Amino acid sequence: MLRWLSYFPVMVLVGILKYPLALIAPLFAVVREGQIDNNNGWAVEPRLPGWLSLLGTDDNSLYGDAGHKERVGNYKSYFGMVRWLWRNGFHNFNYTVLGCIALPMPERKEGECYWKREDGYWLYRRYIPVGPKTLELFLGWNLYGAVNGRNKYVCSIRIK
Repeated sequence: MLRWLSYFPVMVLVGILKYPLALIAPLFAVVREGQIDNNNGWAVEPRLPGWLSLLGTDDNSLYGDAGHKERVGNYKSYFGMVRWLWRNGFHNFNYTVLGCIALPMPERKEGECYWKREDGYWLYRRYIPVGPKTLELFLGWNLYGAVNGRNKYVCSIRIK
């Protein structure tokens, strides 16, 4: 818990920085092959160069994933790419700098909301009905969502 709390101010800082940086980053995009659609395919699309890679996502180009493309419409535009980075900015940072090495996890059981590994990394994910909406709490490290052998640091509280 202390490790997660110590990372929290960094998470807040990068969460703020992603907004102005996302306005500039697409201007430096390079078109090259890479993963798309949340690591379910490959394509030649615009991506951030190495020196900006912590701001981007390894498993999608600046065009975003299928959900983003549906929500945004003109996802290939400058503002479509900015909106992708606003939603997912510093994604790679959360995996590589704040994240942890992925290890095998037991199958999730119905009703469980807390998991902890022996090395201290943990995940709390809970859905709480609030009237017609649902409060989603997603805290810790995404121990069941490895990308390139890493689990990202998460702090997401939202109403859906």
